[in-house]
Amino acid sequence: MLTEALLLFEEYTYLILFLWVFVESLGVPLAGEIVLIMAGSLTVIEPIHLFGLMLAGTSAALIGDSLIYFLGRNFLEKRFQQLLGFYCRYTICSDCTFTKTERYFTRWGGLFIIFARFIMGVRVLAAPFSGMARMPVVKFWFFDTIGLFLWTGFYLYVGRIFGRNWDFKSFSTGIIISLLTILLLVIVYKYIQRQKYGPTPVETDDVVGLEKDDPGSIAE
Repeated sequence: MLTEALLLFEEYTYLILFLWVFVESLGVPLAGEIVLIMAGSLTVIEPIHLFGLMLAGTSAALIGDSLIYFLGRNFLEKRFQQLLGFYCRYTICSDCTFTKTERYFTRWGGLFIIFARFIMGVRVLAAPFSGMARMPVVKFWFFDTIGLFLWTGFYLYVGRIFGRNWDFKSFSTGIIISLLTILLLVIVYKYIQRQKYGPTPVETDDVVGLEKDDPGSIAE
């Protein structure tokens, strides 16, 4: 079954990469790093362009992030926070993680959006926080695009480096197992954190008050 799945991935690399990253950007914990590293390794043995994969991954995540951004910006604040609370509940987000993420976003703004992309479980909060803070959409797209190019480019290039030294099938199997193990450890850690610090404010009907964005600022 794994062999068939890998063959399917080789044939529809761009499409699978796009759909995988798009769905993850909507809040589904799929670990986009898996598909990026696998796709990067394929550029060594298949006529697949690294830059094309970067465009596919970046555009997919940007579309998903934009949907969440506009929900946070235009949807009724109370109703959207209920949706955000549902997300935090099923992703086992703790009050500590949520509060720190909110504080970092308030302090660093656009720079936070860039670096949050590399933190699983945190990156999905950047878009709704940006929308709720009324960050200008062009500014959000600017910083989000930078973060996405860095994120996709880094993991694609990591996959390309390893693809030069290992067989795609054995390498991909090892990557999937390794990242799924890491994901399991992250889930256990998040569960412990949630038990220690409790649920997030949006799950307890506490309204999250993000500081509205200053249009004259670039990084904040």
